Amino acid sequence: MKIQWSPQIDTAQIYSQGIEMALCSANGEQIGPFVYCKDFFQDAIRGFLNKEVSDIYKYTYTPGKDADIDLEATRILMANSGDVKFLDKVPAILDFINQFEVELGVTPTKAIICDEVPFAYKGCGIVLFIGDKRMMHSSALLSAYTLLLRNGTMHTLGEGCHYTVSAIILGKIKPAQQNDKIYLENGRPGISLILAKGIMQVFGNDMKKNYPSAKQMPTSKIHHFGGIVGFSSGKSKEYFPDWEYPAELSKPPAVCFS
Repeated sequence: MKIQWSPQIDTAQIYSQGIEMALCSANGEQIGPFVYCKDFFQDAIRGFLNKEVSDIYKYTYTPGKDADIDLEATRILMANSGDVKFLDKVPAILDFINQFEVELGVTPTKAIICDEVPFAYKGCGIVLFIGDKRMMHSSALLSAYTLLLRNGTMHTLGEGCHYTVSAIILGKIKPAQQNDKIYLENGRPGISLILAKGIMQVFGNDMKKNYPSAKQMPTSKIHHFGGIVGFSSGKSKEYFPDWEYPAELSKPPAVCFS
């Protein structure tokens, strides 16, 4: 698949190597730069839904200027310029995320290898993952989806998805990114609740309500507290009081960017 690539710009992030992701439009246009911190995506979706500029840590989404975000499918570009075997891991990533999707009852994610990738990614390649639109229904669910996609690179084809998560948490398998052991451990209560109760039961039927405008909630708050760890720990309750939260909340060591 041929993608219309966006220029790469510097953004303020806690990582400087590893898995990178970017949003993609239905027309194959990269939206925003490749980033290590996937929480920028919930900021961009909030901007698109509310028709307002989202700007944080030098990552900007401007409706009308940037391509529209596809609300009919969740489209995530993924690469790892430091891993020449990245494309070899795609079957394991799909096996991992599809197992969760079967439990959740959503359309399984598929993958498309991109053509004519930018020079920086010629050694690793770039993949477009296309998932069910419901994976964007809330910022917390989108955060969980991208966290699981990232750690699918550490999954062994044929293993159970929950085994892989447990093995990463227990230190038996290396996490995809240095803080992902913490994120998976402290995001697990929320993931378990979503799998048990379903997306609409946990987050309600109104997607836009899950991405409040900047007047209702500063971008920094949805960025820092709207993710799966913020949800699992109850830190997002102040901003999303109508969500159903886990009975036993996680206790992350500090503010988690997941």
